[in-house]
Amino acid sequence: MARTLAETPHFAHHHRDACGGGPETALHKLAKQIIKERLLLFVPRRIANHGSVERVLPGREKIQLESATLEFRDPQQIVPDLYVTLGGRKLFVEIAVTHPAAKKRFDASANTALRR
Repeated sequence: MARTLAETPHFAHHHRDACGGGPETALHKLAKQIIKERLLLFVPRRIANHGSVERVLPGREKIQLESATLEFRDPQQIVPDLYVTLGGRKLFVEIAVTHPAAKKRFDASANTALRR
């Protein structure tokens, strides 16, 4: 979620306890570095919600980036994990490191949505 009313606009989790407010984990930093060096991004499948409608959106297996910059600060002072170029478009990317238990809950939810 983009926080634009803060003194320095930044991305943040929807819930404050999502990351404990601490520094980035080693895994988070490593993921950013790997994406920057290899210019590859893997997007997982995800669930989209709009009102009472919920759909599972397929992820793309592999996305080849044109460029990637770490901790870029845009003119509005927003600092995403990565600032990438894809198909000539500039995009902000946030890395999410998820605990295995959360993935199990996501998979169970996705399977339920697919059966509807």
